[in-house]
Amino acid sequence: MRTLVFALIACLFALPAAAEEVPVGPSEFREFAEGWTLYFERDGQFFGSESFEPGGATRWRYRDGSCVDGNWRSRGAQICFLYDSQVEDEVLCWRMLRDEDGLIARLLNGENQGLELRITRRDKEPLLCGAPGTQT
Repeated sequence: MRTLVFALIACLFALPAAAEEVPVGPSEFREFAEGWTLYFERDGQFFGSESFEPGGATRWRYRDGSCVDGNWRSRGAQICFLYDSQVEDEVLCWRMLRDEDGLIARLLNGENQGLELRITRRDKEPLLCGAPGTQT
């Protein structure tokens, strides 16, 4: 009986932690991202940035300064990206979540499934792109 009571108390304390992440739907994400450049970090380190144009066009800038164009579309509650360097079966789908610190993108498929990127800021600056390995 004591174990059951302890398990129930543990579950009750775990509920608020699970409730801290709130899904962000595609329409809310579009309102947040369209017309902006978003900056992403992984484990506190800069990961890349992406500009979002009207109509779903995007440009991803890698840490090395190179860029790739693509587009995004919604698939149900998922936000899915296809870049010019990929083939159709390599669409990357993400779930956007809001927590007390802002927005998180969680990769739902592909070889890096489970990858989490935090959106740390956004601005209206265009992305400057260079050849791989050149810092711009």
